[in-house]
Amino acid sequence: MRKTFMFTGIMIFSFFIFSKCSIFNVENESTVVATVGSEKITFENLEKAFQKNMNRRQTKLKEVSQDSVLDFLDLYIKYRLKVNDAVKRGFENDSSVVADLAQNRKLLAENYYYENKLIAPGIEELLNKRSRELKIAIILVSNKKGVVGGAEESGKKAEEALEKIKAGADFSEIAKEYSSDPRTAESGGVINNYITAGKVNYEIEKVIYAAKPGEVWPEVVDLGFGSLIVKVLENVPRIKVKASHILISTGSESDSLLNIQEADSIITLLKAGDDFNKLAEDNSDDPSSAMRGGQLSSFYSRSSGFDDSGAPVVTEFEEAMFAMKDGEISGKVFTDYGIHIIRRDSTRAFDPEAEREEMRKVYKRLYLKKAKEKLLDSLAKSYGFKLYDNTLTALTSAIDTTKTNLDSAWTSKIDNNLASQQLYMIFNKSYTVQDFVKKSINDNGLRGQSLNEKGIRATIDKIIKPMVFDEATRNLENENEDFASLMNEFHDGILLFRVEALEVWDKLGFDSTLAREYWEQRKENYVIDDRYSVIEIYVLTDSMANAIYDRAMKGEEFSKLAAESTMRDGYREKQGNWGIVHAGNNALAQNAKAADATAGAILKPFKNGKGWSIIKVVSKEPNIVKTFEQAIPDFAAEFQDMMQKKLTKQWLDRVKNDFPVEIYKEKLLDMIDNSN
Repeated sequence: MRKTFMFTGIMIFSFFIFSKCSIFNVENESTVVATVGSEKITFENLEKAFQKNMNRRQTKLKEVSQDSVLDFLDLYIKYRLKVNDAVKRGFENDSSVVADLAQNRKLLAENYYYENKLIAPGIEELLNKRSRELKIAIILVSNKKGVVGGAEESGKKAEEALEKIKAGADFSEIAKEYSSDPRTAESGGVINNYITAGKVNYEIEKVIYAAKPGEVWPEVVDLGFGSLIVKVLENVPRIKVKASHILISTGSESDSLLNIQEADSIITLLKAGDDFNKLAEDNSDDPSSAMRGGQLSSFYSRSSGFDDSGAPVVTEFEEAMFAMKDGEISGKVFTDYGIHIIRRDSTRAFDPEAEREEMRKVYKRLYLKKAKEKLLDSLAKSYGFKLYDNTLTALTSAIDTTKTNLDSAWTSKIDNNLASQQLYMIFNKSYTVQDFVKKSINDNGLRGQSLNEKGIRATIDKIIKPMVFDEATRNLENENEDFASLMNEFHDGILLFRVEALEVWDKLGFDSTLAREYWEQRKENYVIDDRYSVIEIYVLTDSMANAIYDRAMKGEEFSKLAAESTMRDGYREKQGNWGIVHAGNNALAQNAKAADATAGAILKPFKNGKGWSIIKVVSKEPNIVKTFEQAIPDFAAEFQDMMQKKLTKQWLDRVKNDFPVEIYKEKLLDMIDNSN
């Protein structure tokens, strides 16, 4: 509980901006409404803190009630007192605080930098692309598994196919001849489903959005597992359609004529003005939509399916639905499910905001890793990264490339000459083979790397990427006011945690003497109530329970019935007597309480575990005051809260001696709309 309070205390104030931030202590920027020591709190400061901390970024303090503003100012002043006390004590120079800040800065810088450099623009790009949906045709030439040079062979075959298409050959015929995918080969390469951003491999997505409708992309796309030739057939606005249908299921061939006649009859009625929804309810063989008057579950997009499930409809149904205008009703549409009569109800344009959060998840899952690698590679190049290939070749020639750097003897054949050679350079500084060896051995994050050329390149990449990122974000506070504010918030949060732990949480033990005094003053509030003296008859079936209940209600002695019939172990000899039980932990007492039972009441049988219980209430017992030990769980939280407030007040009263507080209430209220 203590840890929870500490964490909550930090988070409540973690949005406040520390006094070092540029918005503080700026003379004449706005009216000063309070001071804490030498720190001036302006109306603007207070408003920004309110907007951020209360998650009401668009709210002006002038729109908030006076009482709410004054309450918030009091909360804010207490926060500033605590932080200023921590600074006065020198906590910000404490080694553990410095380490915490450095660790938090690294995490925050990474999140902030990538959010602004990659994620936010990446999401916008995805949303922009998702306003369109495309239909494409492909020729996939797969790599041959287990064949040496299989990837090279598939690439050559794809290049051959592409050259034939460029020379005028029909795409669909080449697809049938070259494609490794039987399904698309049979359709001449055409993929029936429409595609939108976030639904396909990134390399494919890049190409299809860059190509024009009717155009074959002029290069083979390497997918790793094969080579791809792409043709864009359509690129159209992405819309969503709401539709209803009536389904006539088709049975045997002998019934098909009757099914067609039934569908024709319904179409005739619709043309005559009959209600579509009523006809769907009465005639549709699709029960889930029939109950809604034929309406399908949600809006539908050709590239993402239904909004509520993502499920697609069959091609024939989809084509008919999108060929109509709103309000139009189709003729007979034949699918494997039967005959459909479709009404297009409404159309909705693409709404980027409705898909923004989904695209954030998609971007992080599918694109972010590769985007980070590309960005860091570009930054490394700009910072002068260079790998000396000759040295790398010499290194791989000298070591056993079948091992990893976990092998204790992997460096044994690296002589002094090789060790002194430059392996890579960055930031105008050269790093030798010896530098690389030491880093590989001493950095646990690099342990287990392969010693072949690919593995060594990957290890160097792991070494330089953090250096590159640190350099890219080194001046982030100076370059971006928002990030500077964010860092100051964490600075204050860590200081607050340390000083509040010292003054409050470390002192907040459970003092039994003070707790007993607290209980003595309030013990009448902590009582054991809803106590009953009961007799129970427990049996295994409801029929037996009802029979015994009838006998009891006709006047047979309940204790005697219990002695004869109860099946609860050890209770026959007690004649079913449980004594006094409490509704807080006993099912029998709970049922008595639920029935508001009085002495002498016999309750109807009720399910109790694997069997059935009939109870007689002998008496309802008076409430009793809990002992101190019994009451502790009831008042411990409120007692701790009282002690926490007491310790905090004592602390702040002392701090105010070093940092006197002045509140200019009249100035503050003058700036607030009195109508609130």
